[in-house]
Amino acid sequence: MIRRIAIATPVMISIVATALADAPTMTPVGYWEATDHRTSKPSAVISIREIRGELRGRIEKLINPPNGEANPICTKCPGCKRNQHVLGMEVVWGLKREGNGFSDGWALDPVDGNTYHLRLDVVDGGNRLKVFGYVQVIVKIGRTEFWRRA
Repeated sequence: MIRRIAIATPVMISIVATALADAPTMTPVGYWEATDHRTSKPSAVISIREIRGELRGRIEKLINPPNGEANPICTKCPGCKRNQHVLGMEVVWGLKREGNGFSDGWALDPVDGNTYHLRLDVVDGGNRLKVFGYVQVIVKIGRTEFWRRA
């Protein structure tokens, strides 16, 4: 009996380790391919990282940038982001864990310069990110996008 356990234990550990290594992560931390809601085509790669319990995201790569510019300037962005380059710009901030997702954050759309409330949920086994951007009136009015893990 002890011999069977001794033989089975390394095999089970190997199987579990392989499964965990192949499983996608259920955290939003990482790189995501964002989709432009106007064209439904990939628009950028966003890196999301956690800093002191807060999720933040920045544009790492532009895909099919507007007007073919490699690094356009955000002329419509508010405050200190106005007239800054879009590549490298922080466009997601303030997200805190809430249940299985992250909420109470903000997102900036560098195309039109608008800022929205934000909620993120990792779905499809960690392969997609459900991104809900909204304005808060009496109820939440907004739109959901799905980003693919890059």
